[in-house]
This record gives sequence, structure tokens and C-alpha cells, in this order.
Amino acid sequence: MPKLKRGPGGSYIVYGRDYPPGGQLVQSDWDFPGLAQALGWSLLQVQRDREGDVVRLKKVHRGHSKVRCEHSRTDGTVTCPDCGLTASDFISAAAEWLDARVQS
Repeated sequence: MPKLKRGPGGSYIVYGRDYPPGGQLVQSDWDFPGLAQALGWSLLQVQRDREGDVVRLKKVHRGHSKVRCEHSRTDGTVTCPDCGLTASDFISAAAEWLDARVQS
């Protein structure tokens, strides 16, 4: 399993077998959804509740009762054309998930 550390200026550094010996710097917030997905997060974890508010679910799967949109037409860096969740919604959810997994 890759190891995630906090990098300079809100970035992340990923260490592990599939990364360069000195780690891989992930600096752009546009890369946070992709990095988080590579480490186990899913776009499905960002949904709208019945009132239309953005919610972040801990664990979900396709067909889960709280999954209202599968976000099949976004990679998290553009607004989902099906439900309207924005890139900012996905990026901030991915960053929050990554932050919870940073190791010292």
C-alpha cells in the first residue's frame, strides 16, 4: 500500500513500490481526485441528499441506496453533467479524504 505524506503548499507526496524512489509529488488540486481514486476513494462517495445538499459518504458501492448519481461522465475535474456536482465538490472531497490518510 502506498504511503501518503503532506508536501509543501498543500501538496501530497506518495511513496511506494509503484512510485519513484523519492516519492511522487502531487501538487495540483486537479490531480487530487485521480490520486484519491488510485488509493481507494470513489467519486460515488460525493452525492447530493434529498434536499440537494452535497454529502460525503464514507463507504458506498454501485447500487447503494444513497447513490443518486454514478458520475459516469466526469473524472472529478469537471462538473458532473448528470447531477450538477462541481469540480470543486469533487476536489475538496478528495482532498479531505487524502488528508485523513496522511501519515507522519
